[in-house]
Amino acid sequence: MPKIKRLLKRCEIELAKRVRTCRSTKKSILKDTKCVVVYDSQYKKHTYSSEAAFKMIQKARKDLDELEQLLDEPDLF
Repeated sequence: MPKIKRLLKRCEIELAKRVRTCRSTKKSILKDTKCVVVYDSQYKKHTYSSEAAFKMIQKARKDLDELEQLLDEPDLF
């Protein structure tokens, strides 16, 4: 059986060991604060604050729900 492809990128929750900058809002993420790290490739990663990550998750959930509904509908073409 073929391997199922992931629609989402690799991401992790980290505790900031130093001050970081949120890629979305450009605000500082303080040391010892939870943040989300999204890996675009093996060497490239972006950090997002918890607030920005919650908004990203809500949007992704909405987009996936819409995609699933389109797949469940009778043939559109």
